[in-house]
Amino acid sequence: SLGLATDATLALVDTDGTMLFRFPVERFKAGLSLADTALFAEGVRRAPSGSMRFRYPREDGVRIVSYRAHSSPAFVVTVSRDTDALLAGWRQKAWPLAALVSAALLLVVLIGRVFLRTARARFDVESRYQATFEQAAVGIAHAAPDGRWLRVNRRLCDIAGYSRDELLRLRAPDATHPDDLHADLALLERLLAGAV
Repeated sequence: SLGLATDATLALVDTDGTMLFRFPVERFKAGLSLADTALFAEGVRRAPSGSMRFRYPREDGVRIVSYRAHSSPAFVVTVSRDTDALLAGWRQKAWPLAALVSAALLLVVLIGRVFLRTARARFDVESRYQATFEQAAVGIAHAAPDGRWLRVNRRLCDIAGYSRDELLRLRAPDATHPDDLHADLALLERLLAGAV
């Protein structure tokens, strides 16, 4: 026994393309020439070994053929299997893999949609907040605990008489009226202490 699959064939072919032997022998056609076939034209003549899809002359079905040319003595060995039989096991194993890949892709799409929906909602909230902050009829600012302005709206700039850039270079106490400074600093201390 050669240990070949039941649908496999082994052939010895002369370098001129004439089939010398084929196993199983009941499929052997003495003198069958493969010289003008794709196996020789696109395979053996271009590379000493390889694999390709191939249809033997006067046979039904496409086969996967692996070949190797030898130089001493000069002959070509081919081993082939029916394409459907060869791929049947793979196809059977591929369905669970395909289902898993499909489920993973679906999960990625769903997560992406949730992410986009969340990002859009956040953008909408931030856009509304930005519009409210900038278009308010009163002066609004964000200040750091050390008194630096982090963000100021146009109305505060108008009230204080500074441009946005000038105001952002100042600290809040620098732009606060001296009569209000003591009360503002007391509120800041209470805020930092967690009392407000």
